[in-house]
Amino acid sequence: GSFRYDQESGHYNLSWGSLAEFDTWRQEVERADSVEIHLAKKEANGLNYSWKHVYWCTRQGTSRIKPYEKKNPNQIRKIGSKQTGCTCKVDLKAYPGTNILLGHYQKDHDHPINVQNLIYTRISTEAKDKARESLKQGI
Repeated sequence: GSFRYDQESGHYNLSWGSLAEFDTWRQEVERADSVEIHLAKKEANGLNYSWKHVYWCTRQGTSRIKPYEKKNPNQIRKIGSKQTGCTCKVDLKAYPGTNILLGHYQKDHDHPINVQNLIYTRISTEAKDKARESLKQGI
């Protein structure tokens, strides 16, 4: 729909002044819930919008990757598969004539979040070093 329709419908109930503001919000959500939400799909020039981006929880999985064939099928994994088919996603739309981006956040995960999800998230080198140092200090 158009900007006005999407705003008034209540479905797109979040808004940001720029893509940078959205990225800051997304990173805060990722930190708070210990999840990763990545850009999965881009659509350009819809009927009433300039572009639309769809972000998915990384535990959703993707049909673009071929199924992994185990080299040792009898080996048991210590950590289960990351892909659960999670339905968490963010729809983000930009519209002509305004800088405001509208979004819809479907935040229901089908897997544990926070500490229980950390084994499935990528951690920056700085965060790893900080955790290692804290462990050495007994914190």
